[in-house]
Amino acid sequence: MSRIAVIADDHGMYRMGLAFTLKDRLGFDDVEEAASLDEALSRLGETDDIALAIFDLSMPGMQSAASLAAVRECYPDLPIAVVRGAGRPPPRRAAPPPGGEGVLPQGPRGH
Repeated sequence: MSRIAVIADDHGMYRMGLAFTLKDRLGFDDVEEAASLDEALSRLGETDDIALAIFDLSMPGMQSAASLAAVRECYPDLPIAVVRGAGRPPPRRAAPPPGGEGVLPQGPRGH
């Protein structure tokens, strides 16, 4: 069985870098990319055996954490991580929003 991830983020360079990391360092066989929530839902619906989905909460189509909760309802067994934008202040605790299982910082470290 192949390991496939979906990256849903409206920043193409970030998607490209994260896709490389997932394949080169974490052993994913393929990465499907999406620039909006609608594209991500399409990728999830047309691709079998998705092992991980990563969502940017501020990309087009994402209304709030409730959008992520709706994805969780449709795909209850899918591991979901959330990208936290570099321009946002870090939360006291990087807790995932409802529907998410983890938070990935987006941008350089040390800020």
